[in-house]
Amino acid sequence: FYNEVAPVKVLRNKELTVPQTFDILENYPNPFSGSTIIQFHLERFQSVSLQVFNLRGELVKTLLVKNTAKNSTLKWSGKDESGKTVAKGVYLLVLRSNGKTWSKKIIFCK
Repeated sequence: FYNEVAPVKVLRNKELTVPQTFDILENYPNPFSGSTIIQFHLERFQSVSLQVFNLRGELVKTLLVKNTAKNSTLKWSGKDESGKTVAKGVYLLVLRSNGKTWSKKIIFCK
């Protein structure tokens, strides 16, 4: 019986690329005090939801829930669902589509 152990080569700093079906771009301006422009790209026309959450995970504002085109641009004025200006701070912009979620940190500084 002969048992030979082959050397193992470990590769580090290699990133795996996962194909994205959608992407949310950096909002501008960020930080913002009046309003901010939000852009996202989809692989195809599909149903999406775009929402703003505070850092406690509470829904602040639903910006979009519908079928939408591949490239979309929205504007958020820093107001919650009731129309009140939100407190200054960090918020999470969350895009959901086809069971996938993408998020970006945005900063409101009014």
